[in-house]
Amino acid sequence: MATIAQIAEAIDQVFSEGIEEIARASGFVQRQVKVSGKGFVKALVLAFQTNKAASYSEMSACASSLGMPMTAQGMEQRFDESSVQFLQLVLERALTIKLQGVEEQNVPLFKRFKAIHIRDSSSIGLPKELKEVWRGNGNQNGETAAMKLQVSWEQCRGALDGIALQEGYSQDRTSPYQSMELEAGALHMADLGYYSLEKLAEDHQKGVFWITPLKFRTLLWNEQGLALDLLDFLNHQTQKQFNLPVIVGGKQEVVCRLLARRVPQEVADRRRQRIQDQYRKKGGQPSPKLLQLAAWTLVLTNVPASQLSLQEALVLLKVRWQIELLFKLWKSYLSMDEWNSHNPWRILTEIYAKLLSAIVFHWTILSEFWKYPDRSLCKAFKAFQRYISPILFALHSQEIVIRLLSSLNDCYAKSCRVNKHANLACTFQALLNPENVLC
Repeated sequence: MATIAQIAEAIDQVFSEGIEEIARASGFVQRQVKVSGKGFVKALVLAFQTNKAASYSEMSACASSLGMPMTAQGMEQRFDESSVQFLQLVLERALTIKLQGVEEQNVPLFKRFKAIHIRDSSSIGLPKELKEVWRGNGNQNGETAAMKLQVSWEQCRGALDGIALQEGYSQDRTSPYQSMELEAGALHMADLGYYSLEKLAEDHQKGVFWITPLKFRTLLWNEQGLALDLLDFLNHQTQKQFNLPVIVGGKQEVVCRLLARRVPQEVADRRRQRIQDQYRKKGGQPSPKLLQLAAWTLVLTNVPASQLSLQEALVLLKVRWQIELLFKLWKSYLSMDEWNSHNPWRILTEIYAKLLSAIVFHWTILSEFWKYPDRSLCKAFKAFQRYISPILFALHSQEIVIRLLSSLNDCYAKSCRVNKHANLACTFQALLNPENVLC
């Protein structure tokens, strides 16, 4: 578990004097001037915590309060290609700092696995002037610019495996976390964008567990080796849920379990509407078979039934949405995909600075706070935004920073918890009592 002292040290490493070497290497600082690399980064982080759409005047005011007097015009002139390269290098440096999460886990279901890794991505559309830096998918108007954030997050201990930046056109299956080595007994979950039968087969051989939604048109065979017509099989089921041993794939054969649960009609209707909307955007029509399968939640897993029941697997699958909440947190409270400028270099510099803030925040929750199953990251982030300013001002004294982080940690524990829901169980309630939750 990361101690308060280790978190303080990590923050100090990000904003230490060593940052000046990065500033000079990137060309951001070329001679001895009043503007320092450390002061610039601290000013940006401070400004965007105070106002996520901070103006040049607000940024220069933050810089001045940190002992680096600047005018708004002077701040505006600092945003160019060199500021982008500088902040990107600072961000990459922060990502090399690995803090351990909690050692004890208070969710019994999690204790059955060595680790639980969830993966997802989120795209940020950028001005087309940046298409040579971060290339998007393109549209009817030509080439576009976009950045994709690939994130892997370990849930038992809370630490991020990492954040990788990719060009917007990249497929999720090219995520660097697809090839990340996991220990035997660990579990990983991701959506269909990461589905790779070859990867699932490889992990199965290594003793790594997985839970994944079933991809449409995946070949299924029963235990006797006979092809399974899934839709026909489902249409003959009288039970609302079942657990079926299957063999998946053609060239790559994987023995696993198919978990199926019939969903209420209103849920099936919403799924069908979403499928039709997705196909319509691409100028196509969904298969009638795909629309009929929307009446079921269909999941594949290689976790043995003796280790994980159908109900428990479906509850664990809900945990995958925590990473969606993380992206929502970054975009809602940091406005990572919004900006108050037309300068593409400022926009990209701003995104890197906000990502840096997100990393620092994540470090602060890796102490005692992660032990609480009912933790609220939204409430925690609001508390972090109140504390980050005094922490940045106190970086000259490790003792003061540790004291502030301890106070923040107390605030997390006492004030940043999820309220229990009386009728609809939230994720932490479902994890603590999976058999009594309707998924």
